[in-house]
Amino acid sequence: PMIGSGHDPAEGQMQGNITYEGPHLSSDYLSIKINEMTTVGESVIRVVTAHTFPLTGERSGTVISLPFLLGILDRQENDEWLIQRQTAKVDACVREMVWAQIEEAMRQDGSAIYPDMTFEEFEECFYPEEDFYLNEAGDLVFFIQEGTIAPREAGHFVFTITMEELLDEI
Repeated sequence: PMIGSGHDPAEGQMQGNITYEGPHLSSDYLSIKINEMTTVGESVIRVVTAHTFPLTGERSGTVISLPFLLGILDRQENDEWLIQRQTAKVDACVREMVWAQIEEAMRQDGSAIYPDMTFEEFEECFYPEEDFYLNEAGDLVFFIQEGTIAPREAGHFVFTITMEELLDEI
């Protein structure tokens, strides 16, 4: 119902399909990846979201953010200034690491990524704090929505970074 609340019937019939998968389940964490496909007339829009939950400790059952997941912030931390500072630091580091992978992909023959894509454009459409899940091995998988760095037909892009790689960079 929430998807269709703002739908104009003049645009055609709207259909929503939501699926999910649990790419990671361990004694410590559960990651859920949600795939939403909305069809309006001939137009299809796909959106990926994800949430990671700690299964132990004080934050058990609540969505965990990157600084807490990486152990950069203590799970009991409540200082908003420190949380924002550490989040900005992690986000900047992840953006740089993913951007390096995008630049490498752009150099490949037949790359679907827009050849004139800039870091500033990428930065506006990628939110590391929200756009990640853990894969089966426990590595961080960051995703970029379809239609943002390449034509919609190319789908969404995923970039895997191990926890160790990210912690080394931070």
